[in-house]
Amino acid sequence: MKTKTKHILIVVLLIWLAPAISNALYQPIGIVKLLIQSQFTTIFSSTYDIATPAGSDSPSEADDRMRETKAAVQERLAVEHRFALTGTEVSAADTGEHTDITTDSIVNAGTMTIGSTLSVTGDFAINTDKFTVTATSGNTLIAGTLDITGNIDPTTYETTNGGFLDEDSLVSDAADKVASQQSIKAYVDNSVPTTGFWTADGTKVFDSTVGQAGLYQDLDISAQVGANDALVFLKVFSTNRLSLDFRVKGETDSVQVTNLGSNINQSAGASAGEIAVDGNDTVLYLLCTTNSSGILQWRASTAVANIKVFVIGFVN
Repeated sequence: MKTKTKHILIVVLLIWLAPAISNALYQPIGIVKLLIQSQFTTIFSSTYDIATPAGSDSPSEADDRMRETKAAVQERLAVEHRFALTGTEVSAADTGEHTDITTDSIVNAGTMTIGSTLSVTGDFAINTDKFTVTATSGNTLIAGTLDITGNIDPTTYETTNGGFLDEDSLVSDAADKVASQQSIKAYVDNSVPTTGFWTADGTKVFDSTVGQAGLYQDLDISAQVGANDALVFLKVFSTNRLSLDFRVKGETDSVQVTNLGSNINQSAGASAGEIAVDGNDTVLYLLCTTNSSGILQWRASTAVANIKVFVIGFVN
């Protein structure tokens, strides 16, 4: 009787210890399995099972199932959210904020705020609206190629740190700034001289009879050279023997012509010459200067007809 009782106690003891023995034997295998799985996915200690509690479970187990559900939800939310336990509660002020986002895609219809670093290892596509960087310090670095298929509006670029400059004079002379196309064109246009160029003309500005001999008369050629100072190259035709002289309008020092053009005392910008052949079209070339209104003065030694004056060209 004592032996039978002893055997029964041993069996009962083994049955009672069986889960602990099984767990002790299985634990090393479970640890290895956990280490392997942790390299590929998140391992949760609380099971989230929508099949529990079963309809046949006792209502008295409802509070246990509710606690299990809370633990499973908390554990999963804490993976990429601020959802840590403080004791048995989730009560931190920043509860619910994202700590990380691991997803195949993000569809955002509103505003996304990233307070720290956004790391993108794949393609980062912005298909609609706009992408705005509002940071007031630091750098936005692009290690690869920046391809822009739309337009760049230089008026929205901050110009003190390397943006486009709207500066027609390029006065800043900076090595780290780029001027706008309009500024470059304006600078070139303003740098190219607008005067000092030879302009070929050929206009006949006089074809008539010289009036009173020895008296200066105006010759307004502003239609050709403009209302400004000009150095003028003239060609004069005549069939009569005579001497001619031209001067700047307003000069008081007379251009003296004696003995058919010799012994000439000319004022600044004046010119004189002599046609010494009668009866043929003879050409005389003269170089003289107008006043600031494009007018010069001239006179002939003889009052004769058939005088033609041409403006060959000018520099102003």
